[in-house]
Amino acid sequence: MKLTQILKNSNLELIANKLPVEKLEVLHLSPAHELSDGALFFIAKEKYLKKVGQVAKPDQWSSVVLVLTQAMYDHLISQQHELLSQVGAIVVAKNIELAMCELSEIFWREKYHSYNWFVDGRKLGSVDISSLAEIASDVFIGNNVKIAEGVIIMPGCRVMGDVTIEANTIIFPNVTIYPNVKIGKNCRIHAGSILGSDGFGYQFIQGQHKKIYQLGGVEIGANVEIGAACTIDSGAFGPTRIGDGCKFDNLVHIAHNCRVGKHVLFCAQTVLAGSVEVEDYAVFGGRVGVGPEAKIGKGAQFAGAAIVTDGAVVEPGAVMGGHPARPLKEWLKGIAYVRKHALKKD
Repeated sequence: MKLTQILKNSNLELIANKLPVEKLEVLHLSPAHELSDGALFFIAKEKYLKKVGQVAKPDQWSSVVLVLTQAMYDHLISQQHELLSQVGAIVVAKNIELAMCELSEIFWREKYHSYNWFVDGRKLGSVDISSLAEIASDVFIGNNVKIAEGVIIMPGCRVMGDVTIEANTIIFPNVTIYPNVKIGKNCRIHAGSILGSDGFGYQFIQGQHKKIYQLGGVEIGANVEIGAACTIDSGAFGPTRIGDGCKFDNLVHIAHNCRVGKHVLFCAQTVLAGSVEVEDYAVFGGRVGVGPEAKIGKGAQFAGAAIVTDGAVVEPGAVMGGHPARPLKEWLKGIAYVRKHALKKD
């Protein structure tokens, strides 16, 4: 979509551009840590500057469009930040939250306006399915689906368009896979799980909750096992990621934009809120809750029902429990103290 078209249909104002604005085309919305050619990304707060990713080649920056608040633009000017001289165009939003909602809807409708939701892609000849895959008779397969050899898809499953399922993965009955999901080799997805449904993304604007349309999809690594009735939400502008070897018990929920490392264990009813980052080998006991934007270090462990607060940083190897989650020994000492003094009062 041409940047000129976007500027006409939004509350954005062009501040600076390296290339002629007519030549700038926005191919997709992007999180700041995964920039690529033709990306448009938002920075509303200084903390997000640290997440700005490096593109493969320096000259790719010239095709990127940066959207800022006026305050953030003034801050970057005062700091003489290198971004200002690198990106293809700088745009200021009068209301950046509203801009996210409006642009995400524009790009969602652009992507899906002619999408086939109803006719099986096998009838249209728009799928790539190995002759060595086994698919039950009542499974729906959408457009542009790729299914490798050895894949088994059991009755009642729904695989929407633009999904890739790699070799020897087993999909158990009644699993729903939304568009733009990639599943690695040798995975097992158990009954009733849902992959790629919309993340719970809204902005409260003018007295109502306006939707941020979710475009990023889900990427699941190899040798992952996902229990029954789990949900993994699509990322907003980049994929929700699950690393190789992760294991999910039943009823686990992973919200949008989460990035989970390798060989992480999730016991039943664990919930990660949006944009949580989990490093390799972490272990979550049953009913653990993790607030948005928390960062979990490598090998950290959480006792059942622990609650990690919004934005918390848990050190690698930490063993945590309680609400709010703190070192397990400290939490147990606190419980013992309370019990001891409660008994004295009685």
